[in-house]
Amino acid sequence: MFGFLMGAAGGGALGGAIFLALRKTVVGLVRMVPLMTGLFSFGLISFALSCYQGLSMFILLFAGFGMMVQTAASNTILQTIVVDDKRGRVMSFYVMCLMGTTHRSGVCWPEPWRPGWGHRKPSLSEGLAA
Repeated sequence: MFGFLMGAAGGGALGGAIFLALRKTVVGLVRMVPLMTGLFSFGLISFALSCYQGLSMFILLFAGFGMMVQTAASNTILQTIVVDDKRGRVMSFYVMCLMGTTHRSGVCWPEPWRPGWGHRKPSLSEGLAA
């Protein structure tokens, strides 16, 4: 079941990547970042409350889409607006912050010393944090 859920999130992420690749210009990406953050957050919260595999897979499609578009749009905006000679510094700081906050959520996932957590509490807490 875990593979199907990961595949659904990956399918949504692929859809998000194709959506961004088909864009002609970066105009409108600034408005898209908070919308996709909300979609990703709503997807995680809905996934936490879902009891059915099919519904969870459908929800994770949207969560993966929102995650991919938000991350790639933020990256694109930064690379577009930063002056060329400062781009490396800004991008290294951005990547450091992005990767640092991504691993922060790892403490929420169930471990052997937290039996009975399942996917609900971690997904709900991460969705609320997003």
